Amino acid sequence: DERVMPVLDGLDEAPPELQAAAMDAIDLAIAGGRPLVLTCRRTEYEDAVLHHGVILTSATVVEMQPVDVEDAARFLTARQHAGCSSWQPVIETLQHRPRGPLGQVMSTPLMVDLARTAYGGTARDPAELSDDARFPDRTSLEEHLLDAFLPAAYPQQQARLSSSAVIRPAACLQYGPEQSRRWLTSLARHLQRTRTRDLAWWELSNAIPQPTRGLIFAIPSAVIFAIAGALAGGPRVGIVYGL
Repeated sequence: DERVMPVLDGLDEAPPELQAAAMDAIDLAIAGGRPLVLTCRRTEYEDAVLHHGVILTSATVVEMQPVDVEDAARFLTARQHAGCSSWQPVIETLQHRPRGPLGQVMSTPLMVDLARTAYGGTARDPAELSDDARFPDRTSLEEHLLDAFLPAAYPQQQARLSSSAVIRPAACLQYGPEQSRRWLTSLARHLQRTRTRDLAWWELSNAIPQPTRGLIFAIPSAVIFAIAGALAGGPRVGIVYGL
């Protein structure tokens, strides 16, 4: 009944020589007016159009624009208690220096959301984000917000789950920020080693070092063989069978 609208994400991640063919196939698929959303970085999309002459016939091109100061201020203060002005120094910095490090960082939805997560509902003062001596450039400020995300997000999630009278997933409540950071770091290093941004859960066993993986899969079999050998010929036979 054409009630499902596909979202095809990441045309820019396809090999350049296949992007034009993909756009051709998509154009044919939507020729009958079927709804579809295609996402792509601007440069790659423009290259496909200019260099290969391929366009999506009936497409409306929508490009994300940087977040303006008013929208960022409205989002940051949306959950602020009445009379609280903790975000005011940040907003004033954005208004007076929109091209400064803080203005550059707060121009993306991701970083605005990270800032509110890291400083919303905590004892930390967001005014420190305006400190040019501590954060002289965009990179240092982005790294700070990324580092502050997990410690801020996990306690909020734990409090939210523990206060629920209907659902109490005990396993989730046991995962603290440090444990989560350690696991996510391990996953990130695995993706870095495999040189990919796609997390294939069915290949996660490859992230375990080979000696460790060998022990994990060998020990259960060794125990079973040892027990069988011990029952059949005594402890010595069991040891030999287990080894």
